[in-house]
Amino acid sequence: MPAGCEFSCDNVDCEHVGKGLTVTGPWPIGDIDLIIESEEVNAKPEFKEELVRQRGEGLRYSCLNYPNASDVPIVGYMIEQWCCNCKCTWRSNVTLQENETIEEIIEIGVSKKCPKCDGDLLSFDEIIKSGIFCPSCYHEMNTNRWFTNSFEKVKEEENGTE
Repeated sequence: MPAGCEFSCDNVDCEHVGKGLTVTGPWPIGDIDLIIESEEVNAKPEFKEELVRQRGEGLRYSCLNYPNASDVPIVGYMIEQWCCNCKCTWRSNVTLQENETIEEIIEIGVSKKCPKCDGDLLSFDEIIKSGIFCPSCYHEMNTNRWFTNSFEKVKEEENGTE
């Protein structure tokens, strides 16, 4: 089930108190054409327009909205990583080949080094364990984890009723 974590600064002495960032775990991606044509996207004209614009700029894949009521096939995952040195998130899309697992594509297709400073990049799980420090005041940021609304789909898959 896709998940994320919101990190926010709660240091009242920081100029960025109450501000922060969101980092997600591996997030399923699908073919942007199928996503644009999905019922959920067609119900949101401004969102659809933005996806069409991004497709025009060469984007081939986009994150799937959950629940994935249109059953857009998962073709890979968007992976976000954190660089402690640069204080930034790096994002990459990796696609699945037949019989590959998400763990295999992450191991093979995702760099472990920051393209800017060559420092180590932290995975979502590592970020959750270690936390993130505010880039402005350097206090540990507050965390708020969340999960998508895909419980019913997961239960169907577990029970083999899909």
